[in-house]
Amino acid sequence: PIRISPDLIRKGISLTGSWHYNINHFPKIMQVIQNSPLLDTFITHVIPMSNIQEAFEVSASQLNGKIILKPWE
Repeated sequence: PIRISPDLIRKGISLTGSWHYNINHFPKIMQVIQNSPLLDTFITHVIPMSNIQEAFEVSASQLNGKIILKPWE
């Protein structure tokens, strides 16, 4: 078991978790997203990779939806 204070805080360690969908559900999830009439409201920013700092700042502000990074711009 992880003890938050002695194992993480006092050692200066950050622990990040993420949720992964069952790969078998992925096609259905994508279909729901693609067919959503609200799709345009999910994506709030499209930023070229050359402005990655801006993308980080927008994300940190928590005043956004999804941010799309365009790698070749």
